[in-house]
Amino acid sequence: MKLGFEIGPWTRRLSLAAAAPLVGFSSRFFRTILLSHFLAPAELGIAIAIAVVITTSEMISEVGLNHVVLVRSGPEAREFLAAAHGLQLLRGLVISIPLASFCVPLSAMFGVPQFWKSFLLAAFIPLIRSLYHLGVYQIQRDYEYRPQALSVCVSSIAGFAIVILAVSWVPDHRIILISLAVEAFLLVVLSHLLSPFDYEWRAPPRFIREVLKYGLPLTANGIALALISQADRLLVAGKLGVESLAVYAVVVGLAQTPISPMFEIFGTLGMSMMVRSQGTPERQLASFTWLLWLFSLLAFAYAAAVGLTLDFLAPLIYGSHYSVPPSWRVLITGIVFLSTYRGAHTILLLSLGETAKLAFANATVGLGVVAGALLVVTHPAPESILAGRLFGDIISIAVFHWVAFTSLRSSGRIILQCMVFSLASVSLFGFMIWSAPSPTWTTRMLFSATCLLPMSVLLWRAYASWRTRQRSFLAGALAP
Repeated sequence: MKLGFEIGPWTRRLSLAAAAPLVGFSSRFFRTILLSHFLAPAELGIAIAIAVVITTSEMISEVGLNHVVLVRSGPEAREFLAAAHGLQLLRGLVISIPLASFCVPLSAMFGVPQFWKSFLLAAFIPLIRSLYHLGVYQIQRDYEYRPQALSVCVSSIAGFAIVILAVSWVPDHRIILISLAVEAFLLVVLSHLLSPFDYEWRAPPRFIREVLKYGLPLTANGIALALISQADRLLVAGKLGVESLAVYAVVVGLAQTPISPMFEIFGTLGMSMMVRSQGTPERQLASFTWLLWLFSLLAFAYAAAVGLTLDFLAPLIYGSHYSVPPSWRVLITGIVFLSTYRGAHTILLLSLGETAKLAFANATVGLGVVAGALLVVTHPAPESILAGRLFGDIISIAVFHWVAFTSLRSSGRIILQCMVFSLASVSLFGFMIWSAPSPTWTTRMLFSATCLLPMSVLLWRAYASWRTRQRSFLAGALAP
């Protein structure tokens, strides 16, 4: 009986799970860089405004349909898939009709009322995307990531290639509309070609209600996160000025940007594992335990990298004006650790359908904005807002632990062990970088070597919990 980590199959699965978020993120990043060189600043600003309008509208209307078709992939999978398709079409209309109706005031809000037609055309992008075949997500229960990866990778690369080929003929903001339209069209077409299921969008009301019950809390979650993610920047701009905002946004953005693709990669794999564990508490606990130690390892490793490199990466990439004070490094290290660490809890709650608890836990991050607003009155500095954010993340992780325990009662001891060790490790690391405000390269190497001890323990616990998970599945004659 094999209990070890079979590296071949899992390397392929992880590679395919990573392909879509990495290629999608890279294509957007390099597209922005390319446009910044070919478009005038005003035209680039309009292009970014159009992209922001589309992204924000989709974020605040998120209902987690890609998750619900994966979680509800049992005997009634076909009906749930059809219900999700119907609601996805409705969501596309709900986004596109208001965007089209308010294209004139939207363009005026960004100071370019003469380009209202561009905002009108942008309104059709979410409608095109609403035709996406969610069957490529449903088959991820069996670790089949290739269809979704291919559809995203090919469409993203095509959208970027269009910019390269056409920007010299269309050297203005309209190029972003062409790129997004080509990307959305190919994404939809490829999803239909690669999905193993027929496309249906009509389902009995019972299934529609179940999908809404799962997804509506995620809409509230998306709205709350969208507001919270911008609230700290509004505080900085309002209390400290736009120059402080520029430094704050660049430094914090540099530290936090990799967290999203990291969660997409390991979250995709984790969702498949948790869904395959449904129905048996022992297997659920074994899978969640592994995810908990894995995300603890990822969180500590990434937080350590941020703490050791942020102070020279920010000036290196953006210029000497964007220096990072030692206090910022400590606070941002704690923030990125907690933001990554709660990934395991998020996957657990999504897989169990506990989306209301997930929305509540994420909303508590907003307490950090309140704390930052109070602190900045008495101590008007960016550190006050960062300290407030860290406070909100600490409260949020406590709530995440509580809702995870109430959803999976047997997880209490594991949660406590992981939390104590992980938080103690990152706290000691934070103290080290606080004690060396201007570290030499020798000091950085010494700190890096010191980090190997907690990382080794976390890696060992992750491997041990993996073996336990393998054992629980093999005992039931199931593929893990």
